[in-house]
Amino acid sequence: MSASGNIPFTVKSPRNTNGQIVAVVGGTTYFPNPYTNNSFWFLILDRTTLQVVFNVVQQSNTTLPAGIEQYNDPRYLLIVATTSLSTLRVPQGPLYAYLLDNGAGVALKRLEQISAQLNCGEIGSLAYCLVDILGESSSLGLEASAYDGIGPVMTLQLMPVVTSGTTYWTPITLS
Repeated sequence: MSASGNIPFTVKSPRNTNGQIVAVVGGTTYFPNPYTNNSFWFLILDRTTLQVVFNVVQQSNTTLPAGIEQYNDPRYLLIVATTSLSTLRVPQGPLYAYLLDNGAGVALKRLEQISAQLNCGEIGSLAYCLVDILGESSSLGLEASAYDGIGPVMTLQLMPVVTSGTTYWTPITLS
């Protein structure tokens, strides 16, 4: 924990096959299980305890992971990261809509445009990560994407916000 009371929070999404995909909250490191190339990792933390309540890996780029919708509440923090995602497997349909509803923006739309206009002939793999508070209509949507290099590394902090006597850890950009 920093002198400000904030907790360091880092998310890494690899663009290359077998690259490291990880979320680190303070001194606790989370990994997808199983590690799967060309996939989406959904990690949900309880903002009051920072405990994992949902940890799912899927290869479908169109469907939502079973059970994720029950966490549509501001008590939960959503982390999405991809692993060596093919340009042919960028989010579509219900998954794309879910990501947009939960904070995705320009970084995801950029990958969609690359996929649609360049396909896999020029760029073979992409990486994307998103952090957002679930169940909020005005999502903060911290996100990053990459089509070259190792992939995005998001360096954030979790700031304690007390509401009605309960501390909620809220993601903010590194300051």
